[in-house]
Amino acid sequence: MTTFYTHYKDAKEAFLKLANQVPEHYEKQLTSHLITEDLSMDILDLKPKFYDKLLCLTTGLHGIEGYMGNYAIQLFFEALLDKCQNTRIICIHSINPHGMKYYRKVNEENIDLNRNFILDNLRPENPSFEKAKDFFLPKPMKSISMMENIKFYKDVFQLLLKYDLSTFKEGALKGQYDYPEGFFYGGTSDAKSTTILKMFFKNLLDDPCEKRVFIDFHTGFGPKNQMSIVNSAFEKRTVETLKKQFHYPLIQKSDGEDFYAISGDMIDYLYHYLEPSDYAACFEFGTIGESLLSQMKSLRIMIQESCQHHNPNPKLESHLLKEFQSLYMPNHEKWLKKARMDFLMGLSGILEYYDMM
Repeated sequence: MTTFYTHYKDAKEAFLKLANQVPEHYEKQLTSHLITEDLSMDILDLKPKFYDKLLCLTTGLHGIEGYMGNYAIQLFFEALLDKCQNTRIICIHSINPHGMKYYRKVNEENIDLNRNFILDNLRPENPSFEKAKDFFLPKPMKSISMMENIKFYKDVFQLLLKYDLSTFKEGALKGQYDYPEGFFYGGTSDAKSTTILKMFFKNLLDDPCEKRVFIDFHTGFGPKNQMSIVNSAFEKRTVETLKKQFHYPLIQKSDGEDFYAISGDMIDYLYHYLEPSDYAACFEFGTIGESLLSQMKSLRIMIQESCQHHNPNPKLESHLLKEFQSLYMPNHEKWLKKARMDFLMGLSGILEYYDMM
């Protein structure tokens, strides 16, 4: 029975218990990599006696989003593991344990790990962020009244009048590498989790498999109460082709048209090393929707969370945490029921296409 856990300790224990449910025909290896304090990234590696395919499921790249990733891995074990054929299974939980435990997207260094997977250590510039840095960078908050929120939306509209929407979205979402306290900060070097994963991925890509599939779990963006399969901008097949191949209706591409373009993306990083027979994508479980007003609400919640972290106000803590959790880890049965259905439909379609079940 799958459970949506809302505390890091409970979710981690549930993941570790999955190792005891592995069928006997798998060679099992569970390893832990200390990231910070007593928090670790845990990797469960299952190898059947013979395999020619590989499936890697990753969670918690954005820490707070690891709760849905934990739930998805439970679903995989419950509904799909027994159906997988000749496939090595790797489950990674959680890439960013600090963010997961403390309900933040970023890690212990305020680094957004999905802006940290940079090739050749060449950090790109984000001139759009620079233009609006006074708006994006954290400031002390005195209240979260309706008037404060109205002022936030007024400031957004003023920026949209000054710059076009694409410039504003690039500034907000692409990633920036100059302001350590700003959100979507990608860091000046590889974070510890990134270093570990780059080496681990290299070993997986050296595994002589005919096909490899990598799926990373996220929440927050996309259509309300819908799971999107978000492809790398480097995926050569068209969205329409993939919809037919995977029998899944909602597939997007992170090229700035379907989905926002970003720097230092983990899936994009993998695409520089994948073989043509391999595939990598993100499962994005949408929460509040993708209308302009919904996107502005998401941005407000992210900016206010960043302001609260860097300039704590005890009076605001509970309300802001509740809003942040509602954006990234909604815990109500109607949303979970739809997420379960979409997840099983999307992953089953991919596994069937790649002859893994």
